[in-house]
Amino acid sequence: MASTEALIGQDNMLWASDYPHPDEVMKFPDTLMPMVTDRHVSKEFVRKILWDNPNRFFGLGLQESAFVVKEAAE
Repeated sequence: MASTEALIGQDNMLWASDYPHPDEVMKFPDTLMPMVTDRHVSKEFVRKILWDNPNRFFGLGLQESAFVVKEAAE
């Protein structure tokens, strides 16, 4: 069975969250950290689904250089 990434493609995926639902506010932005720090997920893929793709989809006109990934505390 093909992965979702293989079926949809990295350029067509966006991150969705329940923020700002009351039960998620205290967890945000740490809900992203498992994905951001997963060694199986490339920094390029994280940038695409958190920045590039939403920027393009919603026509936000944001600069790529403004995207910064917070590194996990050791």
